[in-house]
Amino acid sequence: MDELMNLITKMKEKLAAEEAFSGVEVRMAYAPVASRTSPLAPQVILEQGAVTIKGKALGDYLAGGRGKQAKAAVKFTIVSPLSEGMQCCAGLFSKLCQALLFDPMFGIVSMTAGSVKLCADKSAYELTATAALETDLFYRTGEENE
Repeated sequence: MDELMNLITKMKEKLAAEEAFSGVEVRMAYAPVASRTSPLAPQVILEQGAVTIKGKALGDYLAGGRGKQAKAAVKFTIVSPLSEGMQCCAGLFSKLCQALLFDPMFGIVSMTAGSVKLCADKSAYELTATAALETDLFYRTGEENE
């Protein structure tokens, strides 16, 4: 499943390099060091979501039987300081769609978002979004590691 994590890392790098995300902290979930509870700038946090095998037809298996076509989800947590307002979260979701949805490298077939909520413990607004993508996942056997 290294392919999926590599894809998420590429998403993060693309977003961090986009001018539309200037002033936004783009990072992976589960950072090795604790972050501030109250953000000083907007944040987009990426993490792996659910992974399922796409269908059960023989054609869904990749050449050599070493992988399968899969549906996967990438979760985005969009955090906005209270001073930026709720619209900041909605605007960042729109920018996520523009940056990722039309890039064929990621295989994203849809993006959805919930409602902006006040997150009292972070003193910020928060919006959770999900990108559904279709990708090829390969697996390694124990023999390859020897």
